Amino acid sequence: YICKSSFHSEHAGTIARHLIHEHPDWPLCRGDSGGLALHALCSSPNHVDASLILLELLLESAQGATAIANNDGMLPIHTLCANPNHSAQSLVMANRLLEVYPAGTAAWDMAGHLPLHRLCESETLSVHSVAICAA
Repeated sequence: YICKSSFHSEHAGTIARHLIHEHPDWPLCRGDSGGLALHALCSSPNHVDASLILLELLLESAQGATAIANNDGMLPIHTLCANPNHSAQSLVMANRLLEVYPAGTAAWDMAGHLPLHRLCESETLSVHSVAICAA
């Protein structure tokens, strides 16, 4: 996945637009873990400005993706919260995911965790992590 890349360049949006144009079902295709491209983006180790462009493209092209769980019952918001690498862009991503699907904050995954639990399990809590909690 382009979304799983540890480095999202300024070209990521162009590549994703092309993929979506050629394969409109791509954002809703499931990977090996049952996750969507949105899950992959949320688990990416490096959220930068280009990640926000990818997020918006995925939200536009995959209506309802924020409410789709992977094989572990994790929504994209769970995946983002479980990611130990939070940045200012991660906070923007969390806000957007919750704006689109506010019920995600109350969704339990198969391990019995809310997104907040996943966030608190992170070994690298940061000011951005705490801000995600407050969102």
